Amino acid sequence: MKSKQRNYQIDVLKFACAICVFFSHTLGFKEVEKGTSVHAYFDHLGWISVHIFFVISGFLMVKNVKSGGGGRNEGKRALRFAIGKLRRIAPSYMTALMMMLFMQYAYIYLSAKNVGIEDQQVFSMQPFDLTIRAIPELLGMGEAGVMLYPYNAPMWYVSAMFLVMIPSSYLLIKNRDFFVYILSPVAAMLLFGCLFHQSEGEVFVSHTAWLGICSAGILRSACGIFFGVVGWILYEKLCSMPDSKRTKLAVTIAEILLNVVFFYTWIFRKSTKDTLFPVMLLIPAIVAVAFSRKSYAADLFRFSWMRYAGGISQAVFLNHYAAVCVIMAFFKGDGYWLCVSFTAVLTVFLCMANQLFVKYTKIIVQNIFRKQPAAAASADRSRRGRDVIVYSEREEEPFNQNMGIKEKEKGTGG
Repeated sequence: MKSKQRNYQIDVLKFACAICVFFSHTLGFKEVEKGTSVHAYFDHLGWISVHIFFVISGFLMVKNVKSGGGGRNEGKRALRFAIGKLRRIAPSYMTALMMMLFMQYAYIYLSAKNVGIEDQQVFSMQPFDLTIRAIPELLGMGEAGVMLYPYNAPMWYVSAMFLVMIPSSYLLIKNRDFFVYILSPVAAMLLFGCLFHQSEGEVFVSHTAWLGICSAGILRSACGIFFGVVGWILYEKLCSMPDSKRTKLAVTIAEILLNVVFFYTWIFRKSTKDTLFPVMLLIPAIVAVAFSRKSYAADLFRFSWMRYAGGISQAVFLNHYAAVCVIMAFFKGDGYWLCVSFTAVLTVFLCMANQLFVKYTKIIVQNIFRKQPAAAASADRSRRGRDVIVYSEREEEPFNQNMGIKEKEKGTGG
């Protein structure tokens, strides 16, 4: 069955990127040295996937944030937008972090059983220390510089996006024209060049690298978000084009060429930094064409079952790293593809557990907070009912008397 209401091309793209991030974190199952072509290939899978996530986030920011307001409360509006975006992912984010901590507690317990009594006392303090050290990650401060043990490595993306999106959305609200058409294109190019030069050899710069005043993750986030704004500029141009068959055919050919060149260079060959960075400049155009629906290829992404791709991509992105850590601890050395298979199965289980926990927690919380307002509303209705009865009793007699006077006047006049 096809759905004509929505084009799920972006959801499918996000799902493909989440799978690439999944495979990039399975590098630990292979015995490879840092700097080799295999190590670089896995690094590029995750690095560019996260860059695509940032570009999409930047595009949607421009699409959803409204400018203007007469100079009133721009800061509050920007903060509400960023918090609103974070709120949608927060329940799954926190649940994934709690599951990761629980697995680490279990691993400590199992490890403590195999050591001496003195070592067991040391192990007994580790759960408390782990919990305290998780606070910065829980509050999304990992990319602010408080980089402790990465409990759930993909969470850095959420922290970096949140920290960059607050000032970006403020500037967008304050002066949309300057932010979209001047600041974002220039900043995107400058940051892109900075990241290129910070990448050593064939391994791209890590988000944990500290670059003077901020982490590389902040620069990666800002670069991707600003390129998403560039994608919005291209999207506006595409939308202004006439909806003719000639236009659709031209856009379709352009989209096919863009995607073939990009995905072939990125996925299907072991490319170097000198070829991957240039091809990444095509991502804003790919995103803009996908959102514009000006291509005939958009019709291939309107099946209703594709609506699940976006939610699945988020679940896989947040929960797969815990599965990787578990398999790494107990099955490393049993063969790469066997470990990947175990990790995939465990990831599916964790995704389902996360969704069920979030769903039923929301139901319980809603039921708890629904009882008090319901009781208050019932009492209010009861009080208003008594007021209406008293009011009717007081007003009924004069009202009837007036009606009687009017009826007499009518009768006299007749």
